[in-house]
Amino acid sequence: MSHCTRWSFQRKVDWFRCQFAQHTSLPFSEVLPAQVIASALQAMCLHCYDSVYSPVTVVWLFLSQVIHANPTLAVTVENFLAWRLSHGLPACSNVT
Repeated sequence: MSHCTRWSFQRKVDWFRCQFAQHTSLPFSEVLPAQVIASALQAMCLHCYDSVYSPVTVVWLFLSQVIHANPTLAVTVENFLAWRLSHGLPACSNVT
C-alpha cells in the first residue's frame, strides 16, 4: 500500500475531529452513552450527586470543548444550554 493511499494517523484524527466539531451541541452525548460513563464511575467506587453539571455532563462537555474549532468555555456552555433546551430540559445559567 503506497503512502498516498493510506491515511496517516494525524489525518484520521483530523477527520474524526472535523466530524464531531461540526455539531453545535454535545456530539459525544450521541456516541458515548451516559450509562457507560456512570458504570465506569461506579467501577471506581465514585458516587456523585445528581446536578446540572453531573460527571457525565462534564465528560461530554470536556470532550466537546477539546475538539471544537472555538474551544472557549463560553462556547461550550452555550452549546450545553442549546443541548438542554433541545432535549426539553430547563435552561440553566450560561454565566461562565
